[in-house]
Amino acid sequence: MTVRNFFSENGYAVFDQPILDIDLLLKAKQGVKQVLEKEYQTGVQPWCHFGDGNSELTRLTQIHMSDERIYQAITQSQIGNLAAKLTGASKINVWGCQLFYKPSGSQSKGNVGFHRDSQHMPFFKKGTLTAWIPLVDINSNCGPLVIVPGSHTWEPTLEHTGGEIQNMNSQVPLLQNFYKNRNWKEEQVTLPLGGISFHDFNALHGSYPNQSPIDRIVITVGLFTDEVEFDNNVEDYGYALVINDERFCPTIYERE
Repeated sequence: MTVRNFFSENGYAVFDQPILDIDLLLKAKQGVKQVLEKEYQTGVQPWCHFGDGNSELTRLTQIHMSDERIYQAITQSQIGNLAAKLTGASKINVWGCQLFYKPSGSQSKGNVGFHRDSQHMPFFKKGTLTAWIPLVDINSNCGPLVIVPGSHTWEPTLEHTGGEIQNMNSQVPLLQNFYKNRNWKEEQVTLPLGGISFHDFNALHGSYPNQSPIDRIVITVGLFTDEVEFDNNVEDYGYALVINDERFCPTIYERE
């Protein structure tokens, strides 16, 4: 099975060998630490900053605009090349990025409830996917990304889903019951520094506690293809104003 067919069938793809530029990732990690301290290399603040960076999941949005090192890491051409390989797209752009900083010892406060990216960003109707880029080695104890294979084809529901839900012990049985006629299976995505995974905008995913001695640092990058479609009847959260801004939403792949 080709990686494109696997992505289409399962809703995710994992490149679990170092394939990205590690030097760029290490520089981005330095940038992340500065941004967490509210030191912005470019003078531009993230759009949102949730969490204290110490005892709970901390999420910052659009940090690529706050630090040039982060910008360079998420716009490296290999990311666009891989996304194009998975989708067959002739063009790939970034639409935004988020830092997910999961401190060691944060327990359930570091959880990300099972959700679909599409439910949190309904402005994008079609032609989107998400890249998941660790800035540290991710093993099974770090609270890695967990994907439910094939769930991108299931009937979507807002019931019992949401990234903000942190009581996974309650959430998962409710979702399993809702999807009792489906094969609920959870696949952990473990990656070395330099590895990357991608998931479909409609794939159910989340993550459990970080039980390792290191902080889990991940940047997710929202991507759109030349087949993107927008829903102008829903909240766009400001993206309609920047979607054609090449600096904010840079092109990272274009077929010649």
